[in-house]
Amino acid sequence: MSPRSEWIPKELGPPLSTGCGVCNAISHSNISESLKPESKKNTRYISNLGQHSGSTIPSTPGALRGLFTFTPGRWSSSLPPAMHTHHPRPPLDRKAKLILGLFGLLVSFVTLELLCRVTVGAKPAKGWTDRPYAYFLPSDAHSLQDSDPTPKPPGVFRVVVVGDSFTFGPHMQLEDTFSKKLEGMLNQNRGAARLEVINRGVNGASTEQEVEITRQAMQEHPDLLILEITLNDAEPHILSDKERAELFGAPWLKWKAFSWFKLLELIAKRVHNSQTINRYIEYHSKFFREPATRSRFSTSIRRIANTARSGNVPLVAMVFPLFDFAVDQRYPFHETHEIIGQILAENDVRAVDLRAAYTRIPPERLQVIPGVDNHPNEIAHRIAAERLVAVLADSHLVPDANVPSRVFTSRTSLKSRSVPPNKVWTKAAKVVTTQVVAGEKETLSDDLSETLADEAPSSPAPSTSNPEQ
Repeated sequence: MSPRSEWIPKELGPPLSTGCGVCNAISHSNISESLKPESKKNTRYISNLGQHSGSTIPSTPGALRGLFTFTPGRWSSSLPPAMHTHHPRPPLDRKAKLILGLFGLLVSFVTLELLCRVTVGAKPAKGWTDRPYAYFLPSDAHSLQDSDPTPKPPGVFRVVVVGDSFTFGPHMQLEDTFSKKLEGMLNQNRGAARLEVINRGVNGASTEQEVEITRQAMQEHPDLLILEITLNDAEPHILSDKERAELFGAPWLKWKAFSWFKLLELIAKRVHNSQTINRYIEYHSKFFREPATRSRFSTSIRRIANTARSGNVPLVAMVFPLFDFAVDQRYPFHETHEIIGQILAENDVRAVDLRAAYTRIPPERLQVIPGVDNHPNEIAHRIAAERLVAVLADSHLVPDANVPSRVFTSRTSLKSRSVPPNKVWTKAAKVVTTQVVAGEKETLSDDLSETLADEAPSSPAPSTSNPEQ
């Protein structure tokens, strides 16, 4: 049968030869029977009889002229598409659809599994660390905290820092803590009296426990007392490993299936991290929302402030952010910082909120062991010490002779332009002591570089046989 004869419905019967070579495929005898009006199945096919375009087949009956049109070079038909197919594909049954769907899911799972193994499946090499291989302490230190208490030598200005693990500095050299960084920055002027900063940080100490630590520190006859505050200082007690595991742990992550399939492991960790973050935020926020723990914290601050006043010792409180999160608009503890600031103000304690000092710095740049231990690292401790220098100098809480007399906004070559120290301290102190609104940008470095540097004369470069150009 020719291709064109396939366009003719079966009901029209076999082709019958006529005088027209084009219409030999059509049998007049069968057409008459097939296209009777009473034939219901043909009624829908002849609804537009007689309506055609082009050159009509001359030998076809009028009833069929609406079904076929002839244009030089090709045939066309106005028959419905359904009549052009002899053997329509039977629909898939439910079982076939199920098998096809499962096969698609399997292919998708295998593809994503391979992608996970290539992109996130690789584990970091074990044995790599940037933590010290050994820790060095003064010869008269009988603990890992700092030197043992000694009588204050004549002419020495003594600063004692009371705090928790953020002051102690785990996984760090003692000399890298902000206490010792502060000591070094305040002893750079030749001819100035010795200024010492003693680290009395105790891991896990709460504010209630720091009341007694403050009393012991007062026996060292400090000239200035610094209280370091972390957002969990209102915690009633230190969580045990079991309590911490129940609160933040996920034993189901140890299932063996997660070691076989990286995709399942990735999904499970994402779910666990989301749940843990929410519990972590709620855990640290509730201490300052609940009246009982907030009242205990406020009472402890008042007792520490009274202890300092009884010895006529100035007290400065510095508040660290938590380095699990970037300090930006989404930082979840802005409200907690504000509550702590209110409590300190109620007790006439000067507050240094360090949020602005760490604005927009990625948390992993500030964590002592990124992703494992969120305590501040050497970078975070240095930044805290720099801001403390500004606050203490601007408030004249340390001798002017110990305040750095030469200040620069850059140190990339042998030559640079110094800036007036007083303006630096005023600007920096304003940034750190002002309450930071969520999303507020800090422009201290830009301001100092662009406005203060132009006011100072060039500082002569030290002589050298090979000066840097």
